[in-house]
Amino acid sequence: MIRLKKICLLQISLLVISFFSLSCSYREKADFWNVSGNNESNSTLYALSRNAVSGVLPLSSAIKLDYSVTGLGNLDDNYSLEISYMLEGSRDQARGQAVIELDNTAWELPRDFSFLDNSVLPDTYRASQPLNIKYIIPVRGSLEHLSLSWQPESSGSGQGSSLVISNIELTPRWFGVSFNSETNTLRLSPFVFSRDSGLVMDIPPVFDYGYSTGDAATSTAAESTAASSALSSNLEPIIANTRGVLNWPLHEWRIRNYELFRWSDFPSILIFDFLNYDVQDRFLKRLAFYVEKAGFRGRLAQDHEIADLHGWNAHDYSAESLADFFDLAERTNFPLLSEELELKEILLDSGIIIRNFRGNIIPGRGAIISLTRESPDYLRATFMAHEAYHGIFFIDEDFRRFTRQRWNNIDPIAGNFFLAYLDLQVYDINDEYLVLKEFSSFLLQQPVSQAARYFGQTLPSRLENSPLHRAALPARDQASGTWPILAALFQAEAEAFSQYVNQRWGFAAGRVHQQ
Repeated sequence: MIRLKKICLLQISLLVISFFSLSCSYREKADFWNVSGNNESNSTLYALSRNAVSGVLPLSSAIKLDYSVTGLGNLDDNYSLEISYMLEGSRDQARGQAVIELDNTAWELPRDFSFLDNSVLPDTYRASQPLNIKYIIPVRGSLEHLSLSWQPESSGSGQGSSLVISNIELTPRWFGVSFNSETNTLRLSPFVFSRDSGLVMDIPPVFDYGYSTGDAATSTAAESTAASSALSSNLEPIIANTRGVLNWPLHEWRIRNYELFRWSDFPSILIFDFLNYDVQDRFLKRLAFYVEKAGFRGRLAQDHEIADLHGWNAHDYSAESLADFFDLAERTNFPLLSEELELKEILLDSGIIIRNFRGNIIPGRGAIISLTRESPDYLRATFMAHEAYHGIFFIDEDFRRFTRQRWNNIDPIAGNFFLAYLDLQVYDINDEYLVLKEFSSFLLQQPVSQAARYFGQTLPSRLENSPLHRAALPARDQASGTWPILAALFQAEAEAFSQYVNQRWGFAAGRVHQQ
């Protein structure tokens, strides 16, 4: 029998804004929707693609199945959504993340008992047989859309494997975990994970109202030990475009040290506008060294190591980098600043990072960018463009593909120069992803009309003053004191990138809002 050792508190739900568009060109009733026993018998689940009709999620490549729900209306807080499914094919090869989204809430779907350690596995579990899973998710307020998605760890993994849905239905609110040995069925809700050779269930206060529990999980509100730090009273991000962020009146900030925005064009990206560089450093400086600085990448630097070193004047971080940083800090009990802990709660609330069933922090969706009011206005506009295009790079695969294509075909003179400049700025140039990210943003941070001067004079002049890097410069034109070949090469790249972002989003080099 599965044992519940103790009660503590863990939030693994996330509030995210899905940036996938639902297709309205296809609509067919899905047969696996079940509302029997509820007062919502007129509701219907519609598949929005032919793939979604079958309820089969192939695990060989990234895929998403979208559905719309009609006829439910506003739900009270007594419902959960129960999704029944099983994994067909090889469990070992199906490496990746399966996610179900209910409107603006997303949950990772378990595919086996891997979130538990062996000491708490039920004696009757038959690992060699297919495992039926009933995952029971609390529903809050309404349910109009749901989707299932799969993101493989690597290409080719999961070949021949599928996650097959047999039933989706509304059920009375329930939290817990149980196992039926006769049918090899695991029934569980979120907030259950393994700790200290036992099972832990943590129900955040936002879900902690009247509910029933299974035999193996009998939590009550009184038994919850403390309010979850992940459910802090963080500011709800203000929805604005980048121009609105730059022009937002300082006297309208809701707190003194920063204001928080959600980018209206890309809602999974949060924008921090900090009061000054010192405040920004307390939130993000250690992250800069962990993610990008040569000699520091991949480790958590102590305060005294980086106290006299420069971070960045503006920042950008993907969900993957943020999850790696905070998960490592938790696993190693690294002492973070109060501002860094505050950032973690904001990220958890927004779904940029989430917790899996082991309690570990893993990537959700989205990214963050930042700038400060201490920067002069002309630099704030440049920093905004630079960081905003980083944010898009993090979340948009086609933009990454385009950038890689341009980089792979760039003239070696320009390529060697750019790598030397990044090295001068202490970027880790052995990280190709980092190089590509900076390549696109340096080209797009100013209007095309300024590219020739910037790459043909400003940056090479800085490189020329470095004995270790000046060898990467081509010949300088003595009459003008510039590097015409760099000006021409990067002008052409800037034009190509500006044309691309204009066609995709109506933006341009130096501008990340529509005219």
